Amino acid sequence: MNKKTIFAALVIAIFAIGIFLFLKSPSIPTEDEIYISTPSTTEELIFRNSLGLEKLKREDMAYAKIDLNNDGQTEYLTKLTNQSYCGKLGCVHAIFIKEKSRWRVTNAVITHSLVPLNSYTNKYQDLLAENNIKWVWNGHNYAPATK
Repeated sequence: MNKKTIFAALVIAIFAIGIFLFLKSPSIPTEDEIYISTPSTTEELIFRNSLGLEKLKREDMAYAKIDLNNDGQTEYLTKLTNQSYCGKLGCVHAIFIKEKSRWRVTNAVITHSLVPLNSYTNKYQDLLAENNIKWVWNGHNYAPATK
């Protein structure tokens, strides 16, 4: 085999490995893939009561059920979709975590999107907001990651 053939084979092999790794890498889901549009009556009550928004209607919110800390218990990412809660900077997204028998809003973030990542900080799943802003668990709530 001459040098050109070996070089060509090497380039093809590197390209194939790159394609394999790209296809194998986990992708970040979009809000459309994880958020469900109408919550159940029970979930609606949790969201409204925890946020203190009694007039909020089921059709004004979307949510994602997710286990953020792998404890087997569901947490919620919610998005208020009513125009009253959305503007140029995005919509209000709230993160709900159940502690003992009560639901707690850990954060309310104004952003266009908020989705889970495949990485963890302090045993909680990291979240990604628009403009690649990563939110990490600091032990009590989520905060923007510092570099």
